[in-house]
Amino acid sequence: MRARRRVVRAVVALVAAVGLASGCATHDGGTPGAFARAAQEAASAATSGALAVELTGEGRATTNLLDTVLADGLADVLAAETAVAGRQVTTGADADDQQRVLAATDDARAALVEARAWATGGRDGDGAGVARALRDAADALTALADEIEPA
Repeated sequence: MRARRRVVRAVVALVAAVGLASGCATHDGGTPGAFARAAQEAASAATSGALAVELTGEGRATTNLLDTVLADGLADVLAAETAVAGRQVTTGADADDQQRVLAATDDARAALVEARAWATGGRDGDGAGVARALRDAADALTALADEIEPA
């Protein structure tokens, strides 16, 4: 029981740290800032999902925790996609950034859906491939956010 509490605390601490870091990574910055923040939020969701998959694969977290983290991650990615898609763009550069962020968040959403399929019975192995796909999506989103609006 104590080990489970430590794992849950570690996940909560990581999610909070990633959330704080992503919130500080950008300024108001108009449209580029909005796109960068959305990309960071989606990256945070994918990173949290990867950690939850890894912990579950190692037997250090429950399926219920995994499902909650993945469901919350999907909601966060969908919110980021909605914010980006709903933003009116006035320049060609903003339109290009909008499409790139939407493509990257779509990849993160697909990785989260794959992780949920793995979690609900399609498990093959320890989930290393699923976690890797989530981390790759998070890395791509973070790089894109940094490119759109450097710190």
